[in-house]
Amino acid sequence: FPVTISIICQLFLDKRFERLTEPKLGSIWVYPAKTDSKGDIIKHGHILVQMTLDGLASNNSFGLHKGKFTVNYTIEQARKEFVVNRGLKEYIYGFKD
Repeated sequence: FPVTISIICQLFLDKRFERLTEPKLGSIWVYPAKTDSKGDIIKHGHILVQMTLDGLASNNSFGLHKGKFTVNYTIEQARKEFVVNRGLKEYIYGFKD
């Protein structure tokens, strides 16, 4: 399985977490990779952590902060890139209150 799918399985099974309809600080945003009928990845997914009210952080793959965990998306930017542009599903998890 692609890493993003196994992360969703772990979050679903771990009773400390719940799927959220409204994001909050510390939320884990998962965009699972899209695969073809043979299981080959055709669109790469991504995992982010909500660090501020509108800032999502992940491993930065490009530019000055390459290889560092930085706030590199707003919520709007992430949704545009992963849902609109790549056609991926969005899952948001957080610790149960």
